[in-house]
Amino acid sequence: MLLKLEALFDRFSDVMGWIAGILNLAMLCNVFYDAIMRYFFSRGSIAMQEMEWHLFAMVFLFGIAYGLKEDGHVRVDVLYDSLSPRTKAIINIAGTEKNIVIIFLANGYRRDEFKFVCPCTTIGKS
Repeated sequence: MLLKLEALFDRFSDVMGWIAGILNLAMLCNVFYDAIMRYFFSRGSIAMQEMEWHLFAMVFLFGIAYGLKEDGHVRVDVLYDSLSPRTKAIINIAGTEKNIVIIFLANGYRRDEFKFVCPCTTIGKS
């Protein structure tokens, strides 16, 4: 059962990596078009610049799963390659937990910016 689940997750990561590759190609074409239009024809497009950021976000988010599955993420490998698999697993878990704590702390610090205020409570108040 767990092997089937692992195979499903691996296949999903492969599909996400493939989609990230296609989106990366689309982003490359978008940036190329935007640069040519802006610098040679003086006709830049805000919409194309916004599309660059949206494509970049999708490439990043879809590519993370594939990068972690293939162990292709950035890491300092000077000492890591010589460690035992158990020590590597401990380092990976500790690094993941550290990143999760940082993300939670950063989001907790900014949580007041995302509070929903019902407009009906502010009607008629000066």
